Amino acid sequence: MATSSDSDSNQIQPRRRVVKYEFVWLNERRKSTPRGKDWDQLNRNGRVKEIEINLQMKAGHMGELVRTNFPELRNADLTRYFFM
Repeated sequence: MATSSDSDSNQIQPRRRVVKYEFVWLNERRKSTPRGKDWDQLNRNGRVKEIEINLQMKAGHMGELVRTNFPELRNADLTRYFFM
């Protein structure tokens, strides 16, 4: 006899519609991801944020999320990165 927990585990899980991305606001253009002291410094300065993005989100809304998490970028032109 199947229990309710057995039937729950056999069901297909719905696909996640939200993805977490780690955004890094760099001090300068770099060829690689900062590591060690540089990474720790970016974290201490609030330049690393984990942002949840809905897979069906429009580019303009993604840009607003970045601006909300990095207020210093409020007036920056983000069209180069989000195709707004």
